[in-house]
Amino acid sequence: MKKISFAADILPMKNLLYRLALRITMNREEAEDIVQDTLIKVWNKRDDWDNIESIEAFSMTVCRNLALDRMKRAEHLNTSLEQENIDSADRSRSPLELMEQRDRVETVRRLGKSNAAVCSSEISKGRATVTSPPSWALRKNRSK
Repeated sequence: MKKISFAADILPMKNLLYRLALRITMNREEAEDIVQDTLIKVWNKRDDWDNIESIEAFSMTVCRNLALDRMKRAEHLNTSLEQENIDSADRSRSPLELMEQRDRVETVRRLGKSNAAVCSSEISKGRATVTSPPSWALRKNRSK
């Protein structure tokens, strides 16, 4: 086995690791964080480098696993606008408030399927004002 050097063998792989993380996360900042975490994990395993057959494969595996873990965590943190979330809402709300919330959720769903021209005509604003239907509806929903 050849002697592995961090600067000569691992650091040149950072672009490969970044592209892999970017392909999985589709987010530049997240991919950069994953590459940093990967390099730290590989560095912390430096005592075991002699036992690793391919440091490149090991690094890519660590990077892939970190990216997938982050994606699962981000997916878990996202909340959906499904019916069970509305029904499990605060029971102290009046029936009128619950009905208004359901209407807002339905508006978000309906506008999410529309294009910007339809949305701009529906809210009586210019097309340039409407960035995307879901963002407009969510912004309106938050303001209430």
